[in-house]
Amino acid sequence: MQDALKNYLWDEEKKAFYDKDKENKTMPILLHNNLRCMYFGSFDQDMADKFVRVHFLNPSEFRTPMPLPSMAANDPMFKNEEGNNWSGQPGFDLSEVNTSTRELRTQCRIDNDR
Repeated sequence: MQDALKNYLWDEEKKAFYDKDKENKTMPILLHNNLRCMYFGSFDQDMADKFVRVHFLNPSEFRTPMPLPSMAANDPMFKNEEGNNWSGQPGFDLSEVNTSTRELRTQCRIDNDR
């Protein structure tokens, strides 16, 4: 399964998974679903390290003030508006973010100083 996901969704040049539309075309929106894929073991260590270094630790993308955005904050589709949890800051329990952060530290050997 991991190989199938990597071959189908991973973009080595962009260092992330990207969704496909109904016509099998890559959707150019960088989503936080990469963290879920990482959490559930769909990334190998090299992919995880690349995604964290390039995107998760990037303050213009995902390393924003809490909570974690559902898409990269520098994406033109990003809208941080009240009641909009699809393309802005999600309105969910922060324990999900804390769990994801702990998992990232475990898998990617990151620390708070990076």
